[in-house]
Amino acid sequence: MDGGRHPGMDMISIGPTTENAHSPTERLHGPSLARVAEFLWALLASLAAE
Repeated sequence: MDGGRHPGMDMISIGPTTENAHSPTERLHGPSLARVAEFLWALLASLAAE
């Protein structure tokens, strides 16, 4: 993403740790997936509470 539709907008990207992304040997680091999922659940819960 380059922000072309919204110039000046701050953007972030989050996700689990991967190796060799988009290749036949792609691997996902399981513990990092759990951390990302926990973070997203907490974020959504805090937004829903507002």
